[in-house]
Amino acid sequence: MRPLLVLCAVLGAASVAAQTAPPFLYSVDAPEGQFGHIFGARIAPVPDADGDGGPDLLIGQPSSVQAHTGYAYLIAGATGAVLRTFAAPLGLESAGFGAGVAPAGDVDGDGVDDVAIGAPQLYLSEYSSRPGYVHLFSVATGGLLQSWSAPEASPRPEAGDAFGETVTLVGDLDGDGVRELAVGAPQRFCGQRRPRVDIFDVRTGARRLVLVPPDDQCDNEFGDAVALLTDLDDDGVREIAVSAPSQFVTRQDAGRVHVFNGATGVLIYSLEAPVPNKFGRFGTALALTGDADGDGHRDLLVGAPGDDPFDDANDYRGQVYLVSAASGSRLRTLASPLADPSGRFGQSLSADRDLDGDGVEDILAGLRTPNNRSAVYALSGATDGVLWSLVSPDADDATSGFGRDGVVSRDLNEDGRQEVVVPSRFEDGSTGYGVVYVFGEEAIVAQPPAPAGVAIRLDVASPATTRAALTIALPAAGEARLTVHDALGREVARPLARPLAAGRHALSLDVAGWAPGVYVVRLVVGAQAVARPLVVVR
Repeated sequence: MRPLLVLCAVLGAASVAAQTAPPFLYSVDAPEGQFGHIFGARIAPVPDADGDGGPDLLIGQPSSVQAHTGYAYLIAGATGAVLRTFAAPLGLESAGFGAGVAPAGDVDGDGVDDVAIGAPQLYLSEYSSRPGYVHLFSVATGGLLQSWSAPEASPRPEAGDAFGETVTLVGDLDGDGVRELAVGAPQRFCGQRRPRVDIFDVRTGARRLVLVPPDDQCDNEFGDAVALLTDLDDDGVREIAVSAPSQFVTRQDAGRVHVFNGATGVLIYSLEAPVPNKFGRFGTALALTGDADGDGHRDLLVGAPGDDPFDDANDYRGQVYLVSAASGSRLRTLASPLADPSGRFGQSLSADRDLDGDGVEDILAGLRTPNNRSAVYALSGATDGVLWSLVSPDADDATSGFGRDGVVSRDLNEDGRQEVVVPSRFEDGSTGYGVVYVFGEEAIVAQPPAPAGVAIRLDVASPATTRAALTIALPAAGEARLTVHDALGREVARPLARPLAAGRHALSLDVAGWAPGVYVVRLVVGAQAVARPLVVVR
């Protein structure tokens, strides 16, 4: 049992572990501990609410039991103290309350940024006659400001449309100086309406825009993840990326991501994995990162935790794709730093902070380790090499979900260094399901060193016709072996087998005489191995 410090909250009590030696600065257990509550299912950083100068955290705690309502908590980023406890308004109770959380901007004009909390209707029995809601609360007073349901919910909601499962603060679409809020309705079950993302004016509640997928699949989970991009067409409004991880793309649940004009809602382009995998779930996580291709726009990371470089439908190694937000072209493919066939690398992503001081935003990604533990890996945004890793402090971690539902990096205590916030949604804390850990720089350094990472890169994205350009990036020198295999696993080429120094190494692979099809390029350096697909076309 961790030592506990009991703090008063607005509507309850919070138990916060006292700061001890590494491996973490502090942890927060579920303040309202009830069976079936999932504390940490969603986390969003919000502007300073307690006046200490640092950002704070909004943490959702939906319930997995339909008879219970969920909660959300505003947590002091520096200390873990509970500042506010939010619950669904009387008469609008929902087990899904807290499934979506986001900052909402200054809704009521009092100079303090407020919060939005989604309450999707997750169950289809006695509560199916109620619509999903998004509730806006004042941070200054804790009072309810507005509640919205989908306009189509009247007179009767669509069962399972999951309105409010994702909420994201997006651009100022109408030029009034206030940003709008995107609300996802991923439509978990096929019904009369298609999945969609509704965009609302936070001050009036008026719906400004509706984003819909360009196809008719009703259960593609469009709206499961939403990312705000930069202004790609210089019209003064930032564009919006929306994932549909269950989209059928030649295979079941292969996944797709769509990018829309933020002002008009017009589809600009769609993305999919270069070799769609069954259950690949391309788009499970989206993260805006730095300008990787030098075109003046920040680029997009897309997680595909079910993707397998060997195209094995029974393996879920996971891959992360870096794509140009401006053009949609694939810039790099990041393979899992571990060779675990069920690692689900990329199930959660964060990539908007420089963690190693080199001026490039780095990547935080959740995955499972071969010993059946959960971990968060930090990868260099410059080289893709492993910077460090975090494992759950819980010794019985096989089902804790550590890092599964999103990772946040912020300077929470204004010390000039980045803290890392990791939810562990299924961990059995002192008050119920869910613990949120905050790791400081000292704790991260104290972790056992991660295995050396290696990365294969195709600077010219596949498909290739006559030559394929590859870039190997090694964080440390080692004996490298590069092989290419056909769809049956037979080795067709061995372009490299020699020692390599640390750093980047460019290769050009002659594929002019190869039969069209899908190949796997595999790099082995010491005990580490990574692989990625290469498509040859004519």
